Amino acid sequence: SLEALGWLLVALSTEKNQASNDLIDKIYKHVKDHVSESSETAHFMISYGDDGQSVMLHSNQRTDAILLEAILHIDPNSSLCTKLSQGLQAHRVKGAWKSTQENCFVLIALDKYF
Repeated sequence: SLEALGWLLVALSTEKNQASNDLIDKIYKHVKDHVSESSETAHFMISYGDDGQSVMLHSNQRTDAILLEAILHIDPNSSLCTKLSQGLQAHRVKGAWKSTQENCFVLIALDKYF
């Protein structure tokens, strides 16, 4: 899943060597292939064939937050970071996201971004 790849990017970025750099590049290219960008925002497109929230506790904003944090580790100057943070902020409803889990992941990622 894209979430797992995000966590792998963070783990691989802690110990830099040629093998990990090559793997980071491959994963980063795969992740960028699944992003949907507009002029101001970005989000990652993922589907589990159902709502995903009830069975897998999946949420699009959580995925975006995990990948924002990962990209901040490997490519902090990417314009994708700004677009992801704007997209995450745009999905707030009455100052919060859909669940406590989303709130936690998004707030941690935005804290690292800002």
